[in-house]
Amino acid sequence: MFTARTLLRTLSKQRPILRLYTASPLRTFSTTLIRMSSTPRHFAEDASHKHSLHVVDDKERLERAPYLSPPGPVKGPDGKEKEFKAEYTGQCFCGEVQFEIMGEPLDSSYCHCRDCQHMHGAPYTHHAIFPKSAVHFTKGAKENLIFYNPHEKKTEYKVPCKVTCKSCHSRIADEGNNMMLMLPGLIDWKDGKMAESFKATHHQYYKFRTEDIQDEKAKFDGWKGDEPVNDAAKKMKKEMDKEKKEKEEKEEKDEETVGDQGPDVKRRRKE
Repeated sequence: MFTARTLLRTLSKQRPILRLYTASPLRTFSTTLIRMSSTPRHFAEDASHKHSLHVVDDKERLERAPYLSPPGPVKGPDGKEKEFKAEYTGQCFCGEVQFEIMGEPLDSSYCHCRDCQHMHGAPYTHHAIFPKSAVHFTKGAKENLIFYNPHEKKTEYKVPCKVTCKSCHSRIADEGNNMMLMLPGLIDWKDGKMAESFKATHHQYYKFRTEDIQDEKAKFDGWKGDEPVNDAAKKMKKEMDKEKKEKEEKEEKDEETVGDQGPDVKRRRKE
């Protein structure tokens, strides 16, 4: 007679069946957990999966560089204005924010300060400095950027501030009053190799380093020029002091020349 006990005895002899029989409930349970913890399908397929953050924005920024479109003229080191011509392009991780850059950076550095370590979750960051007019956002400037003021710890557009993609939260730049600190890691390099002009010239706030860096770059325990650590830094500081002195002497000489030419010339120069 075929009973339930006979059925169980028969199944126990069939290892593959037993394996399937005992695994099914576990598989069903684990599948349920995965479904419960996973992002709902309609969210994953939604291209506008931006987090709803309360961000205080200033739409007047769209009338100024680097958010102005089309971009305005770029003032070079010589003071002359040139038409904007992109030489580099870059984007965030998801591509919702894209930008272009004209010219070469004024300077490039590795920063080991605690703020950078906290904000980026990294031992140090790499920044390249540009005038605002040399940077132009080609996508996402209006609707896909969020801003964070680290001094007041508020999500608002108030320089200096951190600029971030609203979708993937990639850090895009640090915006100051006149300058943009761009992240070279976001730039689309030709052949995947960073341009020589973007390579860091020095380390700053090196005293906060998480490990010693074995390179020959200038290292400062403070801002560039402050508290030189190695010979390369001492040499760089000496050159900086020399340039500063020459600039001050030139400005004094110009002021004396203008003063000798009378108040009318001085007024015209200011205008």
